[in-house]
Amino acid sequence: VMMIDEDCFSGNRSITSVTLPKTLTEVGENCFKNCTGLQTVTIPSETNVIGKSAFEGCVSLKKIVLKTFVDEEYDAEMTGAITVANRGFYNCISLQEITNPTRLTTVGREAFKGCKSLRTLDVTGLAVSYESAFENCTSLSELKLSAFTSPSVNMFKGCTALETVT
Repeated sequence: VMMIDEDCFSGNRSITSVTLPKTLTEVGENCFKNCTGLQTVTIPSETNVIGKSAFEGCVSLKKIVLKTFVDEEYDAEMTGAITVANRGFYNCISLQEITNPTRLTTVGREAFKGCKSLRTLDVTGLAVSYESAFENCTSLSELKLSAFTSPSVNMFKGCTALETVT
């Protein structure tokens, strides 16, 4: 399985946890949209695209695990780049944690907008972001950026708890 088709599990209320296969390179548009019972998603290092609105409205989603891999030749942990399209995780109001967020290299418009339970975020791998990417993440209090991160319009608008930016 290299791609999960659009709307594949959209609206399924029974799914609580998803571990995507290592062969998967792309999660299709609206794939898990409004899966209101989904709590945890594990995305392998081989996956490099999260489609438009793929996890939008997953209101119970608490944790996203972005897996890394070990380059055996150099014995080094590699992150692997990932692009989250527009509204990829929009309104995932229970999202508290993203493991290995440095994999995020591109985030689309409103990709994480309304993730009001997200408290900390390290986007030092982020190179490209679009309008309102993290808007209204009202619990976000700690943020790590790099010199290469170019903030977009309203990128952190409404992040009223933001205290520390490094």
